[in-house]
Amino acid sequence: MLNALRVLEPQATHTVVMSFGPCAPSEYHEVLEIRCPKNTLYIRLKGKGVTPVISLSVEGGVLDLGDALVNDTVTTTFKMSNTSELSISYNLKLDSLSPLRHSRAQVLPRFLQPYNDLAETNQHVVGPSNFNGLAVIDCVPAQGTIGAGETKEITVTFTPDHPSELYADEMAVEINNGERAHTVKLIGRAWPHIVYVRGWDELTPCVESLVPDGDEQEDEDQKAEQKTVLLTFKSYSTPEGFLAAERILEIGSIRSSTQTKKSSDFFFDNPKEANEKGFTFDPMKAGVDIGVKRDVVCKWLPPPGHDPNEPVNTSTMLTVKADVTTQYKILLKGLITTDPSAAHAQLEAADKQSGTADSKS
Repeated sequence: MLNALRVLEPQATHTVVMSFGPCAPSEYHEVLEIRCPKNTLYIRLKGKGVTPVISLSVEGGVLDLGDALVNDTVTTTFKMSNTSELSISYNLKLDSLSPLRHSRAQVLPRFLQPYNDLAETNQHVVGPSNFNGLAVIDCVPAQGTIGAGETKEITVTFTPDHPSELYADEMAVEINNGERAHTVKLIGRAWPHIVYVRGWDELTPCVESLVPDGDEQEDEDQKAEQKTVLLTFKSYSTPEGFLAAERILEIGSIRSSTQTKKSSDFFFDNPKEANEKGFTFDPMKAGVDIGVKRDVVCKWLPPPGHDPNEPVNTSTMLTVKADVTTQYKILLKGLITTDPSAAHAQLEAADKQSGTADSKS
């Protein structure tokens, strides 16, 4: 009861204001007694506690913003639905804008293998920032109210100002009184040119330096940009022979308002030496339309008579022609390892044999 009772004159009325604040999602019953000198009025009160429920159209808690050109903007949307019986106020908070960002970053780096599985290491997911100081990722509208049974569309913009495959942020969805209902990881990648190639071996830590890379400056006199990359294959040795190792390269063409070409082409140059050592590429050459991603399947099957103790090393050249021509010198490396399932079976057989020998002795 929020207001006090008072003396009522004949034929007068008084409005009683009641409040209901449940602490659990269940039904509540109470009896309110209003007494006077000659009579008592009993009023049954009933209330139902409802848990605010909000759902997101994001699968797995990760929203991939895709690939963007440097200094361009990519827009992605997702929906928030209020499936409860009451309206819900929400607030979207990005970890990159949190005043606690610096303190959360004081953890061991994730690229150190002994520490990459620690909970305190994995909780920091914010990637590199823009050099110009503007936010890389933004959500609009960041706060508002969703009525019962209604849905609201949220727009996420991704605006990087330098190339990186490590852009990431974490968005917390807080409802009503600051209760955290969902957490979504936002990831994106930025490239200097319209066409990109992914899938190489990681040769650098998954943490970007704050110092701009001076090697990104292009030489105008150079006709084609050249890069050296590594692709490692691990084939398993089984009693039946060697199993084929497979790696997949993703070649994508970014849709942008600044693009001038409608498609791009790629092809492998002189892969004869690589083919002789068991390496194959499918397709050898093809075109990639704007806004399309294409997979290139790279396989290595050790040739007959191959010595499993000797690694195979060779190279080939991949040329990509788009707004600029890029040549990738691919260093190919093939290794023979033991099949994990076969190794496990061998260990079990050895344990059984040792146990049998001990029992006989």
